[in-house]
Amino acid sequence: MCDMGQVYTSPNLIDWFPQSSNLTNDLQAVTFFGGRIIITGANGAAAYSDDGVSFTPSSLKTTNWIVGVAASSNLVVAVGDNGALYTSTDGSVWHLQSPPPNLGPYWLLSVAYGNGVFVTTGEQGYIATSSNGTNWTSHSILQSFGQLEHVGQWLRFYHQLSPDGILDCERLGECLLQYKQWRWLEAL
Repeated sequence: MCDMGQVYTSPNLIDWFPQSSNLTNDLQAVTFFGGRIIITGANGAAAYSDDGVSFTPSSLKTTNWIVGVAASSNLVVAVGDNGALYTSTDGSVWHLQSPPPNLGPYWLLSVAYGNGVFVTTGEQGYIATSSNGTNWTSHSILQSFGQLEHVGQWLRFYHQLSPDGILDCERLGECLLQYKQWRWLEAL
C-alpha cells in the first residue's frame, strides 16, 4: 500500500507492477475476501478488485482514515480513526457500525480475523472481539501496552503459543508481552 492511491501487484512475489486503484488517497490496509482484494485508506477511501489489476472505488463516505481491514468468509470489517468501524458483505457497499464498547475518544488501529473471531485493537491498550463484526465485547488485559497495532502479527504469534486456539484475553495479554519481548530480542 502506498501514497496517492498507488497499488503494486505481483504474479509471483518477485516481479511487481504498478496498478491504478482509481483512488488518490493514501492507502493503509489490504485484505483478501475470497478471490477479491479490498484496500482502504485516508478519508474513507476503499476499492476492490477481482483480478488484481482493475480496481473499483467504493467510498465509506467519511473523512476518517481507515487503517485496518480484515475478512472472514462472508464479512469484511474495516476500522480507523475516531472509532470508525464499517462492515461489508461484498467490499463494495459499506455499513457504518457503532464503535465497540468502552473505546472512549480513542482510535481503532487494526483488525484481524481468525478461528471465527474478529479482533480489533486501538489506542491505550484497547482490545475487543466479535464473532459477527457488529456486536463487540471489550476486554481488559492485565498490563497496559499503550497503542496496540498490527493485531494480525501478534494474533498469529498467539496462536503459535496457544495450541488450543481459544482466544483468552488474559493469555492474549501475556502473549502480547512475550511477542513484544521476542520482537525486541529479534532486533538485537
